[in-house]
Amino acid sequence: MKRAILILAVAAFFGAAGCGRCDRETLTVNWTFRDSSGQPISCDASGTSTIRVFLDGVAAVDRFNRIDFTCAESPNGIQLFDVPVGVNTVEVDTFDASGGLIIQNQQTVQVQSCGDTSVVLDLSALRGNIDIDFQFPDIGFTCSNQDTLMWYELLDWNNQVVDIVGPNNTPGALPCVAGPILLSQLPFGRYTVSRIQEVDGVGFASHHATCTPQSFEHLAADETVTVIVPFSTGTCF
Repeated sequence: MKRAILILAVAAFFGAAGCGRCDRETLTVNWTFRDSSGQPISCDASGTSTIRVFLDGVAAVDRFNRIDFTCAESPNGIQLFDVPVGVNTVEVDTFDASGGLIIQNQQTVQVQSCGDTSVVLDLSALRGNIDIDFQFPDIGFTCSNQDTLMWYELLDWNNQVVDIVGPNNTPGALPCVAGPILLSQLPFGRYTVSRIQEVDGVGFASHHATCTPQSFEHLAADETVTVIVPFSTGTCF
């Protein structure tokens, strides 16, 4: 009977010691998306198509050897195996449907031994200023006269109106001679100028107009995109 008790005691001791020697464990990474005001939004609403997780700067893979993840991973997140115990830096990057980086966040986490550690990162879109310039094929970047105005509508990746200037929305807000339309700290992503035209300052007669949507990727700060506005006496508003 004493021998049996001794064997059990030794087994218990080595079991505990074995746990104490754990030096690589699992890490479950999850995320939440937030809009510009800090309110939660869905992964789809953020414009995210693909998600990648980096551990100390190295792209992480899950047990299925996947490097790219989708919105379908929520709310369970992804579990990484063979993670070193101690302080690790976790980074989550998300990309839109065109592969452009739109969201990025990092967080340090203390990975515990002998078990799973979980971490949740708040994700908000990267932002930067952008100028939307306009070119008239017949006269270039000059305006028809000193008094014309620009009307336009800008949509985001969810076809939601981001900005609009027109007959019912501050029609005189964008003098043509003022040059490109500046949008400050616009979240990165895909946008569409759904319609744009140059109109006379008095009476709003059209000089140039197009109702054909023109899309572009906004993926860097202080960039300029140019939309084409052909000659037209028609109206898109």
